Amino acid sequence: MVVVRLGDAVPGILVAFITLYAGYLNIVDNYLPKGNYVLAVLSIIIMVLMIIVFIKRRCQARNCARGRRFAGLALLFIFFCERKGEQ
Repeated sequence: MVVVRLGDAVPGILVAFITLYAGYLNIVDNYLPKGNYVLAVLSIIIMVLMIIVFIKRRCQARNCARGRRFAGLALLFIFFCERKGEQ
């Protein structure tokens, strides 16, 4: 059962890694040298939101988000998930 769940997650993890790396390269190689700071900031915001979505999904997969709303504070949410897992 765990292998099946991990097998389902591999494409998502791969796409997320590639997307984050492409965003990084886009910012460093295209936006900042040309002075497109607005596009750089928007790309950073999108990358942070994608990380937050993956953190939320990780916690939901671990059943630590049951009955809770994700407020966008990823660090507090991770802390809650880790504390719940210790009990």
